[in-house]
Amino acid sequence: MRELQVLAAASIVTGCSSAGSGAPPADMPDSVEARLVALPAQGRSSWSGMFVDESFQLGEYLVSNVRRGGTESTSVGFNPWRKEWNTSAVFYEVGVDGFVTNGACRSTSRRATEWDGRISSKEGLGERETISSDFFECVCSTGGTETSLEISGTGPVQSVLVTFDDRTVHLKRQGTVHVADLDGAPWLAVSLSRQGGLWVDPSLDGQARAGLSCVVAGWMLR
Repeated sequence: MRELQVLAAASIVTGCSSAGSGAPPADMPDSVEARLVALPAQGRSSWSGMFVDESFQLGEYLVSNVRRGGTESTSVGFNPWRKEWNTSAVFYEVGVDGFVTNGACRSTSRRATEWDGRISSKEGLGERETISSDFFECVCSTGGTETSLEISGTGPVQSVLVTFDDRTVHLKRQGTVHVADLDGAPWLAVSLSRQGGLWVDPSLDGQARAGLSCVVAGWMLR
């Protein structure tokens, strides 16, 4: 399992509390509801930070003991370029029937800015061009098998990959839902809304469900 650096600084509490009902979103594809097993998210809160209990239920799995690191920032400048990196991490546990899976996620944002050397309030102190990219990764190990989630890109243009047991699927966004097909049929679906959750293929065993639930829980904690 890849090691994720522990970031020790305290995070700031932000947001407002909210709890989901676990109902599927209105734009959930009919094929997903008909074929996959739902693991609804319940009790999620939009508060976050070291003084907040961010535990929630994901189907039969309890997501608990959420620990957030602070944001580690690095910047370097060589005219006309300046580059900045911001990295943060979250650690948590996903448990069912006394069995606990440990999850770890890391979020990295990169920003590169080119300056033209002029002082102009209209152009943002001479700023000419900004290039941004984001990367988010969650890794969980269940029974010796590693499950990972990787998200790259910015805004709606993102690549979402889930890897389990040497199998990688691409989650494609359909409205507010991300769906992955395998052999022409829905295999995995995720809704990040407060009333969302995880939908999985009924043929998956307990180990696979635990790994997938773990990485999706990390995504929901992002």
